[in-house]
Formats: sequence, C-alpha cells, structure tokens
Amino acid sequence: MRSNGDAQLVDSKLKDLVHLAETFGFYCCSFDVQQESTIHSPKIVDERNQRVTGMEHKLAMLEVECATFNQELQESQARQRREQKWPNEEAVQTAQCLVGLARRGRTCTSVAAGS
Repeated sequence: MRSNGDAQLVDSKLKDLVHLAETFGFYCCSFDVQQESTIHSPKIVDERNQRVTGMEHKLAMLEVECATFNQELQESQARQRREQKWPNEEAVQTAQCLVGLARRGRTCTSVAAGS
C-alpha cells in the first residue's frame, strides 16, 4: 500500500486496526438483523385488515348482484305465468270451432265420428 502512495492510510487507520487485532484478536461472527415485533406485528395486522376490507367489499358486490339476479328471475317467472294465463292462438281457434259446432247442434264426439 505504501508503494501505491497510501502510506498515510497505512500509518494511521490500518496501523490502529492491526494493533487492535493483535491486542484483542480478530473474530468473525454472524449478525442476525430482524425487525422488532412491535413494528412488524401492527404492519401484518394492517395488511390483513386491508385484505378483509377488500373481501367484504367483493362480498357486498356479489350480494347485490345475486339480489338483482333473483329479482330478474322472479320477474321473469311472473311474466311467464301471466303469459300462460292468456290463451294462445291455437287455443282460441279450438274454442271458436267448438262454439261454432255447438251453435250448429253438433258435439266434438259427433265430429270425430264423422257424422
């Protein structure tokens, strides 16, 4: 280091480091860095609360959608029941035919028998 022009560094800081290593020894150890639980725990609770809030919002939206579908189904079923009460074209024609036969004094059985 001296040959590269770092004599001042060698004579001051590096010399002090060598002296400390000779005096106390040079030991390597692991250093475990973890976040303290008083900081970590509230953060986890906040994240969980945000997820719960998001899920509650989704649930509320699904409940509204389900209620809308149920209402549409009930309206569709009611409309279908109303439409079934009204006679269809074929039923009207059959009824008119029967009325016409009855006015002429004939019955459905006599028409079917060919009389």
